[in-house]
Amino acid sequence: MALGAGQGMAQGGAGVDGAFLGAGFGLASAMGAQQVANQQAQAQAAQQPATQQGMPRQAPSGPVCASCQAQNPAGAKFCMGCGQALAPAVQHCTECGTELPAGAHFCSGCGTRVGG
Repeated sequence: MALGAGQGMAQGGAGVDGAFLGAGFGLASAMGAQQVANQQAQAQAAQQPATQQGMPRQAPSGPVCASCQAQNPAGAKFCMGCGQALAPAVQHCTECGTELPAGAHFCSGCGTRVGG
């Protein structure tokens, strides 16, 4: 039995002994499997650290809280995670740039008086 243009689909898409119908189901299942594979790949990529995804790692911007280990922005005086006071930032000599220990009154590198 020969069908005219468009009549094959009107008759249920059976075409040549079910060839069209069978091909359609095979294509749909193959496309579904590909979509599942793509979703799994995306989920795995989202769980990888930025450096493994080819993105540069950003340096920490500020101090880490000694109490809760939360990362805080540069210049923060209190932890955003627990409210604990953060250690003051390291001071440097205004004349020579030498790092000054807490409580220093004079610079160990150039002798400049520190503070008021």
